[in-house]
Amino acid sequence: MNDAPVLYIAYNRPNKVKETLAALVHSYKAPEYIALDGPKAGNIIDEEKCTGVRNEVRKLTGKESKLLVSDVNMGCKSRISSALDAIFKEHDSVVVIEDDILVSASFVPYMKMMLEKYNEDDRVYALHGYNFGMDYKPTEVRVTKYFNMWGWATWRRSRQLVDYSMSEWIRQSELNKYRFLWKNLGSIVQDPGWSQYYKLMYDKVANGALDSWAYCWMYAQLKSGGGSIIPPKNMVKLIGYDEDALHTKSDESGLTDVDIEIYDSRVSIPSGELVYDHRYDKEAVRGMWEPYNQDYKIHRLGSIAKEIVTNGHGKKVLKALRSYIYNKRK
Repeated sequence: MNDAPVLYIAYNRPNKVKETLAALVHSYKAPEYIALDGPKAGNIIDEEKCTGVRNEVRKLTGKESKLLVSDVNMGCKSRISSALDAIFKEHDSVVVIEDDILVSASFVPYMKMMLEKYNEDDRVYALHGYNFGMDYKPTEVRVTKYFNMWGWATWRRSRQLVDYSMSEWIRQSELNKYRFLWKNLGSIVQDPGWSQYYKLMYDKVANGALDSWAYCWMYAQLKSGGGSIIPPKNMVKLIGYDEDALHTKSDESGLTDVDIEIYDSRVSIPSGELVYDHRYDKEAVRGMWEPYNQDYKIHRLGSIAKEIVTNGHGKKVLKALRSYIYNKRK
C-alpha cells in the first residue's frame, strides 16, 4: 500500500471542520498534515472563526498531525500551493481533503491503492474522489480531461507540471488561447461558450483577479495531455456550498445532491485499461457546471453593453441578446 500522507486543509469554518475532520479521524486516523490559513488583517470575526478552527483541530487530533499554520492570511492559492510544496519535499505523493469535503471510509484506502498502482504511469495526472454520480462497474478505470479538486490525490511528478504564475498562458496570443481551449474543452461538449468561459477564468487567475490554485492544476493537466481517474463509486460528499464559502456560495447544479456510495476496494480492484469517458465529459461536466457557463454569458453581455454605450454598436448587442435567449431555452 502506498504510504502517501493525507493533507487536510482548513481556513475559517469551525463547524465544517468539526464534521469533516471528525469523519476522517473516525474512518482513517488523524491526517498526517493539516494546513491552516490565518485570518484577514483587522477582521475580528475572521480571527474568531480561525481560532475556532484551531480549537477543533486540537480536540480532534491532539498532537498526531503535523500542523502547517499561518498566522496571517495567505489566501487560497498561496496557502494550498505552499502546503503541497512542503509535503512534496518529503513525499512522492499526497491525498488532499479540504474542510468542506466529507469522505467515505473507502476514500483513503482507494486513493493509496491507486497512487501505488499508477505511480509510474505518466498518463495519469491525478485521482478523483467525486464522480458526479456516474455509475461504473467496480473494475472499470475511467479517465477524464477535467481536473477535479473535491477530494483528490496526485504525485510530485504532476506538481512539477504546474505553473502557478500561468506564465505560458500569458505569453500565448488570444487566438492560440481559443484554439487550445476549443481543442481540449469546447470541441468535446460542442459548445464554444465552454472554452470562452475557461479563457475568462484562466485570464483572471493569470492577472491576479481570481485567487485560485485549482485552475492552475486544470490548465497543467490539459497541457500535459494526461487524464484524471474517475472513481467507480462516488466517495465524497460536498457540504461547503453556503455563505461561508470563499468561492461556492450556492449550489445551482445539484453537486451537493450526489451522495456517498459504498465501495470496497478489497473486493473490487479497478484493473481494466485506461478509457477516456467522453460521456462523463459531455453529460456530467457540462451539465453540472452549466451555471458557471451562464455566468460567462452574462459577463460577455455586460462587456458588449459597455461597448454599445461607448461606440453605439446596436446590431452587435441585439445579436448577442438573441444568442443568449436561444441558449437559455436549450
